[in-house]
Amino acid sequence: MINLSHILGATTLLIVAACSQDQNSDAQGSSDFAPDISPDGRTVAFYSYREKRPDLYLLDVATGKETQLTQTPDFWEIEPSWSPDGTTLLYGGGATMQVLRQRIKTIESGADTVFGAIDKNLGPADWMSGGDAVVFIAKNGLFTQEGLSLINKNGEITTVDAELPPGENTSPHVSPDGRYIAFQNKHNGKAGILIFEIETKSIWRLADFDVENLYIAWSGNGDWITYSVPDGDRAPKIFGIQIQPESRTGNEPVRLTKGPDDQTQIFSSVSPDGAWLYYDGSTDAGFRIFRQSLTDLSSAPEQLTGQK
Repeated sequence: MINLSHILGATTLLIVAACSQDQNSDAQGSSDFAPDISPDGRTVAFYSYREKRPDLYLLDVATGKETQLTQTPDFWEIEPSWSPDGTTLLYGGGATMQVLRQRIKTIESGADTVFGAIDKNLGPADWMSGGDAVVFIAKNGLFTQEGLSLINKNGEITTVDAELPPGENTSPHVSPDGRYIAFQNKHNGKAGILIFEIETKSIWRLADFDVENLYIAWSGNGDWITYSVPDGDRAPKIFGIQIQPESRTGNEPVRLTKGPDDQTQIFSSVSPDGAWLYYDGSTDAGFRIFRQSLTDLSSAPEQLTGQK
């Protein structure tokens, strides 16, 4: 048994090209992306192209019931991320891809606001472990200082004392225990997974790959990082690396999903108990949400959306 306990920007631009601009719920060409499993393991948040622009949805894992959270034909809503307490979603939203803002939607009330009232495109972001702030990588020209930054709900921005490596740094993801921030570094034609240790303010490189984007995520216990890369000459699949913080290294990568050789798999999310890996995968009818047992990697994946 493998012990796994559980981006905006260029990410979404690549996905947009594969999606129709006029789609129905289960029509040919509609697509579901970026599943994120809730902290209690009961609900998957994702976004889906079923009309003119993508909307946010919830999927009840036990019943298969889908709930549409947003219905805004002229507004983009993508890549939802659960808050640590499971009450709100952080997501990218805006009238166009160029003006996306980090927004929060409260599940119970439906209230929707820009996080910290900051009217700037923060780019990919993630919750800090306490749920009171969001981490992002500030870009030159948009903010007073560039680099790894935190913003709280009052809009106060703090720049983290960290010297980021050369290249394009993006897509920060906070470990469940709040000790590390993993992020992607693109430099000299390669994408790398880097780890920032918050206490020591040090950065170490976990792995490099000959790809454009990795779509990284943490497992629930913070021991593993999942990501998407081609499997040899086959389409991208979801892999995982077990981290060894003491030696600042990782074990050999392990492929975590099955599926057809030509199926492209992009985003992933591991259930809190480490039993399931949720991911999006291509099908003849568009992208759908799947889950793979992590207690039995030889088992067939289960398709969760687009079954009607």
